[in-house]
Amino acid sequence: MSVLKIVAGISIMISLGMISSCSNDPEPFNCELTDLTIQLNSKSDATNCNTPDGSIVVEASVGKEPYTFFLNNETIGQPTGGFMTLAPGIYSVSVKDGNGCVKSVDNIAIVGANFSFSTTILEDNLCLGGNGEASITVVDGNPPYTFNISGGAFSDINSFTGLSSGNHFIGVKDVDGCTVNLSITIPRGKSDTSWSNDVLPIVQTSCAISGCHDGSSRPDLSEYSNAKKFATQMKTETRTRNMPRGRTLTQAQIDLIGCWVDDGALEN
Repeated sequence: MSVLKIVAGISIMISLGMISSCSNDPEPFNCELTDLTIQLNSKSDATNCNTPDGSIVVEASVGKEPYTFFLNNETIGQPTGGFMTLAPGIYSVSVKDGNGCVKSVDNIAIVGANFSFSTTILEDNLCLGGNGEASITVVDGNPPYTFNISGGAFSDINSFTGLSSGNHFIGVKDVDGCTVNLSITIPRGKSDTSWSNDVLPIVQTSCAISGCHDGSSRPDLSEYSNAKKFATQMKTETRTRNMPRGRTLTQAQIDLIGCWVDDGALEN
């Protein structure tokens, strides 16, 4: 509920009963509640390592049109979900809708007649840092193979550890120098971030302070019941750096709040 007061000829809008970043900016759409979906309709493999003739077709639904589709998190998207002329590799396709919400289909494998492979991927369940893992096994083709990650030096090591959730690029090179780039996605697992030990101290220091979320004009976010109720908004507003007002959180603090929310905003 909002109340408009006139004080000394100045219009002041006071928001009651809701979390606020202490600004007059419109509330962003809460993508935690979006019904946007994306699914893989079809894919075709490539002829071989040197022939980029594979394809991926995805379809988005619900959410809000228009849709924009992206391959491997490229910055320039396209209005349709068909991606052609793909070389063997592992791909991720995402869609952004009119509300700015994003969904993705990850780890789509396009193999070739002379380059087939399998992957083993383990989730990252650390909030700060990463402990995800990925290993690539080439089934057939033109061995011996060497591997790298994130543009590093090639070696015969085909397993990579300590990976954070998100996309990573792994290169596979055969004996003739033919290189295939794989965009693998490490899923995010439950991190067990603690409300009492990790998040509450941040709230007490930077949010539940005089003039903001101290319970006088806005909900006291140091009380778990309030923090639980407004957990999604806390994650959104801190990640966009709209809150806390007049104070700056470190990226680690922002990540801890986000992990706690993603884990279910538990009272732990």
